Amino acid sequence: MTKMGRYRYWGDQKPDTSRPLLTFSRPQEAVAPAARTGAAEPPAVTGTLRIYGPIDSWGGCWGVSAKEVAQALDMLGDAERIIVRVNSPGGESSEGRAIVNLLRAHRAEIVTVVDGAAYSAASYIAACGDDSVMSPGTTLMIHDTSTFLYGNAAAFRKTADVLDTLSNSGAELYAEVAGGTVEEWRARQEAETWYTAATAVESGLMKRVATVPDAGVAETAGDDEPETVDPTDVEERAQASYDLSLFEKAPEPSNPKPPTASAGGTTQPEGAAVVDFNDTQITALREQVGFPADADADTIVAAVTEALGERAEASESTTTTPQIPEGMALVDSAVLAQLQQGAEAGRTAATTLATQERDREIASALEAGKIAASSKKTFEERWDENPAGTKAILDALTPGLVPTDEVGHGGDTEGSADAAFEAAHTATLAKHGIKKGA
Repeated sequence: MTKMGRYRYWGDQKPDTSRPLLTFSRPQEAVAPAARTGAAEPPAVTGTLRIYGPIDSWGGCWGVSAKEVAQALDMLGDAERIIVRVNSPGGESSEGRAIVNLLRAHRAEIVTVVDGAAYSAASYIAACGDDSVMSPGTTLMIHDTSTFLYGNAAAFRKTADVLDTLSNSGAELYAEVAGGTVEEWRARQEAETWYTAATAVESGLMKRVATVPDAGVAETAGDDEPETVDPTDVEERAQASYDLSLFEKAPEPSNPKPPTASAGGTTQPEGAAVVDFNDTQITALREQVGFPADADADTIVAAVTEALGERAEASESTTTTPQIPEGMALVDSAVLAQLQQGAEAGRTAATTLATQERDREIASALEAGKIAASSKKTFEERWDENPAGTKAILDALTPGLVPTDEVGHGGDTEGSADAAFEAAHTATLAKHGIKKGA
């Protein structure tokens, strides 16, 4: 599949934990279809396995895993014929292939039946049966394996190679089942090809179009007591929740939401938006709000609407004051901008004053004959690093020791300036009775 939604392959629709996605039937002797037409074929011990949901290694309400299929096959015991009914939007490629190999390795004859949809990885399962059947009005889709990734260019190149490998593996399966070359099936995958029941048979992926009856009493894997499951209900609930927007060429949903009740049958105001709750949501609302067990969606909507109206009235009658943490205050944005401009101007002025003070002090030392002109740059740099320390040195130097008239200089002026600064520094320390390096 192309991507995963908020709830993986369910999109924005949260999985329904109240219904199983994988069910199976107790094996029993069932009359094979050929026997009903008059052929002398003995009855076979037959069971039914339904895969009604995404193919997902997480299993449970998220989808059908290979592990769950393996457990269900084990519980089917000595069934000689297993009808695998499929209604799935697909899912994880490797999990789908694992289910295919489980079914192929089983000793029973496997009859795969598409009850609604067999898209993406689910098409692997549909096509792998000893007998494969498209129920009337069903669809099948194949496409290249897809994923999503965060990483650098090398990671994307490596992932592209892996996707090509997985896609080629799918094309090999289709070519094995239907004939043709891997390259031809890979091209159909890249085009995201959708098949009706008839065209799926024409392509060779499926063998026939027919209605195949169940065999056995369906029950949920892991349940102690058998439960009869209405396959139509499960199919509609599952298909309505699939996130088919994952596919580039997905058809419009075939299961629109039910219409609102007729006049007198609802408590919703005329023109109000229709709220369609599922069973899980209604149960949760009953528990959280304290409604009786028989409260329906209309009753819940009316109560929630009334509660929201009371809350709005209470909100209008009170003035909400923002809570400001202690030590902080709200400031108008224009005032804040002025304060920021003033602060920046203050910083600029402080820098200017500091530079002026430096230049003034060094110029005074030059005029007093405390330092040579060649030392000026060095004293400026040292002042910028340590204004107070450099000023103390200049104040401590003896005036008149250096000629104030510039007579020219040559050689390493920068080195001599540094030496003059160090000499002045040493003299200053000695004047205060401090030996340099002590």
